[in-house]
Amino acid sequence: MTNEFVQRSDVGIEMRSIKEIKDMILSPNVALVNDFDETIASTVHFQRESYTNSVKKVLGIDFIITEEFGRTQLRGRSGLEICRILFRHFGNVEDETLVAQAVGLRRDVLERLVNEEANLTKYLMPGIDEMVRMLRSLGKKAGIASQSPDGFIHAFLQRAEVDGKSIEDIFPKDAVVGETTVQGIETALSLVSQPVDNSLLYKPVPFPIYLAAARVQHREGDHILYVGDHNVDAQCVIGKKNMTGLIVNKDEGKRNELCLMYGQQGNIVTVGSLREVLI
Repeated sequence: MTNEFVQRSDVGIEMRSIKEIKDMILSPNVALVNDFDETIASTVHFQRESYTNSVKKVLGIDFIITEEFGRTQLRGRSGLEICRILFRHFGNVEDETLVAQAVGLRRDVLERLVNEEANLTKYLMPGIDEMVRMLRSLGKKAGIASQSPDGFIHAFLQRAEVDGKSIEDIFPKDAVVGETTVQGIETALSLVSQPVDNSLLYKPVPFPIYLAAARVQHREGDHILYVGDHNVDAQCVIGKKNMTGLIVNKDEGKRNELCLMYGQQGNIVTVGSLREVLI
């Protein structure tokens, strides 16, 4: 297969078809990077319990994160941002030391929840098993760019299976760029000298995607296919000639909303299931 995607991206952003997306998944010249939560795995209940557990413990109060509050106020934000929001909303507290404690506790809770779950495979999103089989047959690896802690993602990948084999063989450990990696880089570069509501390197800034792509392909110049499920994922891709976005969302209403927002963006394709692309 020729390096058609890199060549075409140099001359402008064209409308992508579902067939082209499948070709990109299979192409050795395209770096494949995935979001994690609600893209590779359904993790809502893990996430909700981890935040509730950690913030309750630090603040010593009781509260419930409703589905609507999670969807409208928390979705697409980093763990640090979410903990700050929960502290303000439920405790009327703004204390960065306490927030940092909750963030650390949350990471521990997430890993514990994953390790306690007997069957993680049932949480894989539709089509992930087919994609894993395709990538295995090609010997192709994929990266992950996520707001979730790296340890949580690693623990999940180690124990979730396709055809009786852990899917961590598809997602190399160093190509998982999660919250822990991004925070470590920001700290090392002294990018955050005081508390801020938005990290400088988290999505929708595409930095985690580029880093994951570089680590999984180990070469420059390849086109990137980024698979996500949310508005913030689409924002990472807008206007990037060297990147195509596949937004997978089973909610028809949300999908229609995304199509209205990004329908004219040639490098963003929206579908209801990954299986629509892989058949």
